[in-house]
Amino acid sequence: MKKHSELAIVINPNSTRSRQVGPRLLDPLISAGIQLDIVRTNSPKYDENVKSIQEHLEHTGATRVIVASGDGVSSQTYNSVLQANREMELGFWAAGGLCDLATASNGAGQIDPLLLAQDGAPIHHLSPLEVSTDTGHVRFAPGYVSAGWTAAAVKHFDDKSFAQNHCELPQARTMQIALSLGKACMEYLRYLPDPSRLYLPSFRIDHDKGSIKYDQVTDFFAINIANMARIVKNPDWDSTPDRFNTTLLSTLNPMSMSQFALCALMGRASESVTQRTLHFADPSDIRVQTEGEHLDLTNVHSLTVAKRPDVSVPIVMPKAA
Repeated sequence: MKKHSELAIVINPNSTRSRQVGPRLLDPLISAGIQLDIVRTNSPKYDENVKSIQEHLEHTGATRVIVASGDGVSSQTYNSVLQANREMELGFWAAGGLCDLATASNGAGQIDPLLLAQDGAPIHHLSPLEVSTDTGHVRFAPGYVSAGWTAAAVKHFDDKSFAQNHCELPQARTMQIALSLGKACMEYLRYLPDPSRLYLPSFRIDHDKGSIKYDQVTDFFAINIANMARIVKNPDWDSTPDRFNTTLLSTLNPMSMSQFALCALMGRASESVTQRTLHFADPSDIRVQTEGEHLDLTNVHSLTVAKRPDVSVPIVMPKAA
């Protein structure tokens, strides 16, 4: 097996499984004689990490990058590679609490790192979703975007204290997820006395046949990777790679939830689109998250998510052979 002679490895020291990176990822690569350039994230801020990772990668000779973390830093590294001054291939190695990007690329579990290092591994060019507002570009999202209550509640899944203290236990990740779900439910119950706070601000969407106004929507979802669309997958997905899936949800409306569940079982819980814009009735503050990375948008008139087939990052997918 011919291997890359040099790899850049992006590591999040604060990820829930960071202690596994040395013995399970770095040691096998070093033993194989591969030169490693280690990049460690050092900021809790998304944009600062994207910039520092990009600057570091541009000064290395590596043409392939492996990010060993969860979805958050994987998304940051995707943006860094996308904005770099030369093309680099990107591989995902699961080392965080939620690793949907790694699972979508390599299947469940931690892939043999030597497979990610091999020359000639299958490559898939992944085009992102672009998130923007009326004032301009915000960020790219390789996997998914959500806005509303889910984006606010999912912050509880960032609580790494339990996993860091018990990460060697086989059941640690399951217990962490259960604990996070409990916190998210408590967040939901906290808003019930004034449920209007769970709703997105009133907005309209311009469809081909006219505009529709929405007043009681709790969540907006845009899904870019089929493997991540367990609930909102659309049958048109595989035949339309220049599109993404989107859906609206109202968790406070039993009728809406029942209809959504029925549509999800039939595989038709979403629309397949190239772009979706939410036009808010008044300037609004919106909580958005991309792969678990939160963003508070203030005083926005519109929120747009659009597929960008004109840009992409080469993703290493060894098991696709």
